[in-house]
Amino acid sequence: MKRLALLILFGCLVACTTEHSDPLSMVISNVSLIDGTGSPLKTNVSVGIQDGKIVVIDSTNSSSAEIQIDGTGKFLIPGLFDCHVHTTDFESDFAKYIHYGVTSVFITGGSVCTNEYYASMRSYGNQDTLPAPIVFHTSQHFTMEGRHPLKTYQGNWEDGKSVFLLKDTLQIESLVKEVTQYPIVGIKLTIEDGPHPPWVERMPQAFINKVQKEARNYDTEVFAHVSDNVELEMAMDAGIQNIVHWTGPDIDFQRDTVLLEKIYQVRPSFITTFMIDKGFLYPLFPEWVADLRQENIFDEAYFENAKKPEFLARA
Repeated sequence: MKRLALLILFGCLVACTTEHSDPLSMVISNVSLIDGTGSPLKTNVSVGIQDGKIVVIDSTNSSSAEIQIDGTGKFLIPGLFDCHVHTTDFESDFAKYIHYGVTSVFITGGSVCTNEYYASMRSYGNQDTLPAPIVFHTSQHFTMEGRHPLKTYQGNWEDGKSVFLLKDTLQIESLVKEVTQYPIVGIKLTIEDGPHPPWVERMPQAFINKVQKEARNYDTEVFAHVSDNVELEMAMDAGIQNIVHWTGPDIDFQRDTVLLEKIYQVRPSFITTFMIDKGFLYPLFPEWVADLRQENIFDEAYFENAKKPEFLARA
């Protein structure tokens, strides 16, 4: 959609009427509007804005607005929300998000995500001088030594600052109390034992149960990172209602009746992610390719193309 225009508004969407007597700060006229409510597309309408809020949507063009934008041939949509973001250079990345119409982001941990880094991102997202989305985030990863994401991604992972390495259930209560002092959306709990060999022992179920129990005591959520049916079931057994990723679980409605019943009982939400990055990463991990070959999903030509220099250069 080359002619897509995005309106970025930091404020509340209020009830709109066709009558508005106060002067408007901005009017976008003759635009095709997708308002995000499920209503049909509205064509050739004018959208009036005052104090950062949409206050009127009608078919007339107010000439009293301080700023007037001709939306002829363009579309107006609400700001987009990217619900799974990692960044090690948010000042550069945030401008790119705004460019593509992403006005809110959910940061789910990372190797540089100390409390100070999170605070800097929140502050940057709350100012209105430089382009930046509003920032929401989890706690740092709750994981274990030698597991994802430490073994998967190089970085300055530092226990107690950018990651919390669980060693026993006794420490979990104090860790949950510590992270909930900050404005987190929830706790990032990484159950995954992959995503590639060598496989390691999964996080014990007692750890998962304890994190969920303590999170409830502090009225916060848990976002569980899982990579297969076993880990998904472990999260369901703990009653975790937020699942991060949908890479790995393979549910068969005939085979996995027990897991499906648990899903129906817990009724979790799934934060899915795009898979394009895996296309860039796979050539760097031959063991991943070996596993993929065994699944017989792609023919051999696919793997041969992945070896070409132009493909590897993109990685």
